[in-house]
Amino acid sequence: MAYSAAFSQSISILAYIDISSKKEDCKYLSIKNISEQLSIPVPSIKRLISMLKRNGLLDTKAGVDGGLALSTDDSRISLFDIFNSIEGINNPLFKIYKDFDFKNFEENKSKAENILDKQEKALSKVELNMERNLKNISLKDIIDG
Repeated sequence: MAYSAAFSQSISILAYIDISSKKEDCKYLSIKNISEQLSIPVPSIKRLISMLKRNGLLDTKAGVDGGLALSTDDSRISLFDIFNSIEGINNPLFKIYKDFDFKNFEENKSKAENILDKQEKALSKVELNMERNLKNISLKDIIDG
């Protein structure tokens, strides 16, 4: 079970935009510059930027002085916001197998059902804890670490 590198790449993109815009005293950074500095291909950055922008984490500006900027302060962007932008909120962390055939467990059918129920509850609890932890860590926490 592993998500793609897109989540961590997105954190890096947002952190780079935040750090560079403050350091260089410019609001917008180009995709080309981000790609070169982070060694992420331009098409990948464009795809990630599209998702981050759709979820309100990035602003874009066209033109010579254009590029990408954070849409809000880094302390107001949680890792959950980034994760949700990339992986989606309706995409569960664990895929639960529910097509269990109870025919072979006639005598212990209730025990088998109980095991599956407990498994689902345990994995749901793990997922909720992960979400809670991601909500409690901001982009600023990552940058200032």
